[in-house]
Amino acid sequence: MAMGGQPERGSVSAAAAGLRAVPRPPHVPFPETLPSRTPLVGRDADVERALAAIGDESSLITAVGPGGVGKTRLAIEVGHRVWAEAPGSVLFVPLTFVTEAGRVPDAVTAAAGWDLTDGASAIGQIADRLRGWATLLVLDNCEQIEAFDELAAELAAAWPTTTMLVTSRRPLNLTVERVVAVEPLALPRPDASWREIATSPAVVAIVNTVARRVPGYAVTRDNAHALGELCARLDGLPLALELAAARLHHITPAELLELLDQRFDVLHDGASDRTPHHRRLWAAIDWSYQLLPPDAQRQFRHLATFADGFTLDAASQVLAIDRVAALDGIGVLTGHHLVRPVGERAGASRFEMLESIREFARAELDTNGELDSVHAAHAAWATETAQQLHRRINTSDLDQVLAAFDAERENFRSALRWQLDHGDRGALRLAHGHWVYWHIRGAAREGLSWVHAALDAAEPATDQAAANALLAAGNLHDSLGEMRSARDLLERAAMAFERLGDHPRVAAAWHTLAAIARESGDLDRAAQLQRDALAIYLDTDAVRDQAIALNGLGVISYRRGDADESRAHFLRAAELFESCGDQIGLAHALDRVGLTHQRTDDPAAALNWHHRAQAIAERAGDAPTAANAMVNAGEALVAAGDVDAAAATLAQVAHLAAEIGDARIAAHVKQLAGGVADRRGEIGAAIGEHLAAFSGFARAGYTLEAVEAAERLALLVDELVGGELVTECLAVAATGRAATRTTWSGEVAALADSIDSAALRVPEPDFEQQLVRMTAAAPVLTSKLRAVALEHGAARRTSAPSADPLLALGLTRREAEVARLVTDRRTDQEIADELFVAARTASTHVSAVLRKLGVTSRRQVATRLAELGIQT
Repeated sequence: MAMGGQPERGSVSAAAAGLRAVPRPPHVPFPETLPSRTPLVGRDADVERALAAIGDESSLITAVGPGGVGKTRLAIEVGHRVWAEAPGSVLFVPLTFVTEAGRVPDAVTAAAGWDLTDGASAIGQIADRLRGWATLLVLDNCEQIEAFDELAAELAAAWPTTTMLVTSRRPLNLTVERVVAVEPLALPRPDASWREIATSPAVVAIVNTVARRVPGYAVTRDNAHALGELCARLDGLPLALELAAARLHHITPAELLELLDQRFDVLHDGASDRTPHHRRLWAAIDWSYQLLPPDAQRQFRHLATFADGFTLDAASQVLAIDRVAALDGIGVLTGHHLVRPVGERAGASRFEMLESIREFARAELDTNGELDSVHAAHAAWATETAQQLHRRINTSDLDQVLAAFDAERENFRSALRWQLDHGDRGALRLAHGHWVYWHIRGAAREGLSWVHAALDAAEPATDQAAANALLAAGNLHDSLGEMRSARDLLERAAMAFERLGDHPRVAAAWHTLAAIARESGDLDRAAQLQRDALAIYLDTDAVRDQAIALNGLGVISYRRGDADESRAHFLRAAELFESCGDQIGLAHALDRVGLTHQRTDDPAAALNWHHRAQAIAERAGDAPTAANAMVNAGEALVAAGDVDAAAATLAQVAHLAAEIGDARIAAHVKQLAGGVADRRGEIGAAIGEHLAAFSGFARAGYTLEAVEAAERLALLVDELVGGELVTECLAVAATGRAATRTTWSGEVAALADSIDSAALRVPEPDFEQQLVRMTAAAPVLTSKLRAVALEHGAARRTSAPSADPLLALGLTRREAEVARLVTDRRTDQEIADELFVAARTASTHVSAVLRKLGVTSRRQVATRLAELGIQT
């Protein structure tokens, strides 16, 4: 049956037949007591369930749901449909003002218009009147009637030809009872189009109500999203929607949204045909609240501190009761539809309050003077929970830990806000407990705002909690490529941990400081810090931390050009990460193994390692690590000449990098874009992309990456326009190389040799001074390069760089370099010195060249190339 349409005739007929009809007398047994019906939106399934229960000859059907959800409207609709098939068979009895079970029979006889004999049992007399009649008896609003469950059981037995349809905020828990749960109306998706919003049941309901007083009122492109948000803020609760509709006669949905912080003052209607507890949203909820025993009222108020639902364990801790007592309390509140179960998240059952109900409960907390004490209990639970999860985040439980963090994210935010507003130093521990989660989820920027706020509020920060927060802030800044800020915070953290005698934490600060020194180009300091950290980890037998340090030493070896040594470090780190279940650490190590294969010109092997790392990171939900592996995979694809696949990877990782907001990854994405453009022969575009990469690395303080970008720019500019700008690019790169104590490599060395310029002769470097020189030169160079990129943006080379005839033979770029050096009769050691690789790496390349050219000796290489007409 379509929404809002007429019921299928068969379902109503079956319901009427289910009333056990007997040959009907000529007169109607009951007057028309049913209130008039109004259009019912989004309730077809509920109506059909109720009719089906009647058709199945159920003696007691209870429509249950929170106050204002539309239980009465549902019962009236069902009654009208049955009446249409069997006139006179429905009796509607309003019980709003009845509080004692003994008064229910009086209300039934009053509705039916009967006079009963004094002194005789009212239930028995009604049974005599109903005998032989198939009746649907609607008993509306029964939750406030004391001992109504016992009465309902008695009535079901005494009136066998009667089906009772009861509306109540809680079920009666009788064996004969069939429950029809009435939920709030379905809401539109947050990202729905305006036309989808217009068909959402909640939106249709509010628009229909407004249109009864404002003819022509409708959903439009302009008001749709405000209407959808309004319905969501009101939980799709029909009473709240109707009360809001009364305001939409005068103001727009957007204006009403601005007033919802005062929802209980705004949402009321003085219509005379409403029952008192339906004239105001507050009264509707208060009606249920007043039916609770005092202890349940207290639990209801206290559970309102949870911002986005809660688990049984969380409720137990905040309520300061054991889990069984908490379960009993939740059972009472769900029975009254003040709390509702919402399924399982992160392996635990979860409960929540509708927002309007939660706002009511929070106001009651304030009225009872409990707001601060309960928020303090909630913040204490959040802090301990975050710390427990933090301790498990680098284990094999990662998926479960991240899911738990996701489930409690809004609760933790709420707790942090309260702690900061009230000067609670627990904010340091709660913020620190999040930092790895924030990094993994690509939310480092949000995390930094919380950690810095906690540190600012805790000044002077001298204890363990403050030192941990400094470490967290430094690591988060580092993850965003903000190395200068990271270094300052981590140095403060290291000093604080030294004062506290916490050597493992000192080592943790040294590890990230080593990474910063390495990326800044100070490889000697980086190596010393990393070795010092490793020594502490070996003393404490901390396997995972040992793996982290080995990973760091591997990157330093990689930066120094020793692919074999770095690969050994990475593979050993991978073994240790895997042994302790650290999937994210494993992904980092495997990704870096791939980089060593790129260094030795084996892009196929590199791609395999990068893809393995990406898959592990994606399974772990670690967006930054996955993005890093994707960038590296793209670079391998460029090196292999698979430009289309590289471009596809670029498009995917560019979108992910934009979501993460990591400056370093963003710069690497630009670098990858430059490589793709270069491979396609789009030299002007390649300059523009590499320029953006250079600027990003320089701004963030990644000296080595900035140097490499400047060198790529020099090669491209030399190919496009030549001239002094090439010298300026190399001058900046030379300054960086001097500062980092590294030297030219490959094509760049040859280009530098061809330039006789004093600008490339850097004196014995003072590390800090050279970095200052490079930083100062970068903006001027960037300005000049930007002009070239704009002027020659459409410039293309006549052939892509893969036109090298040696590459056409299946040699990699590095193998082509080795082949040319072999024809010059260079030894393996000389080749190694020329290419800045280990001698055994050079020997491996020579063997690959011989194999691919089909020769058996070094002397035959020149002969074979001459036979092919290739000049070396």
